[in-house]
Amino acid sequence: MAKGILVDSSGRRFVNEDSYIGHLGQSALLGRGGEVYYVTDESKFEVNFVGMQVNWVAETVGELAEDMGLPPDVLANTVAEYNRHALSGDDPEFHKRAEFVEPLEPLFGAVDLRAASGTIYATFTLGGLRTDETSRVLDGGGHPIPGLFAAGRCTAGISRGGYVSGISLGDGTFFGRRAGAGAAALGS
Repeated sequence: MAKGILVDSSGRRFVNEDSYIGHLGQSALLGRGGEVYYVTDESKFEVNFVGMQVNWVAETVGELAEDMGLPPDVLANTVAEYNRHALSGDDPEFHKRAEFVEPLEPLFGAVDLRAASGTIYATFTLGGLRTDETSRVLDGGGHPIPGLFAAGRCTAGISRGGYVSGISLGDGTFFGRRAGAGAAALGS
């Protein structure tokens, strides 16, 4: 998907498409309210392991935007600006790596990645249940919920504001041991 562009409901790009999937998910869900589309063309779209399908196809970007319900002039400008720089393999706005920067050409297509569409694409986020230092799950008021513990990627742990590959192992191991000790203490 890095060779296309991600746009929000205004028809504008908002992220570097070759970013880490956790960053993309967080940007899409928290930064754009889950209102995201992948714009591509016939030569770049590939069948993928999660089964995403092209939802709209058009000869022009303006027609594509109309079909998607986006502002045609804004999406057309977004693609034109991207293509202008892509001709030289450059992405000055988001700094996508040159190997993924290619102009988009007709036949244009778009994949519906909105959270409401049930897409699997934006499901990796950086957050979850709020816990304390002993892995107890906290309620909305910051008070421990009796008997409920959590650890790892289902929590708003170490990487809640940004992800470093492998950090889940530390999160799960360290806080998993604390959760286990806390749960075991309940039974004694």
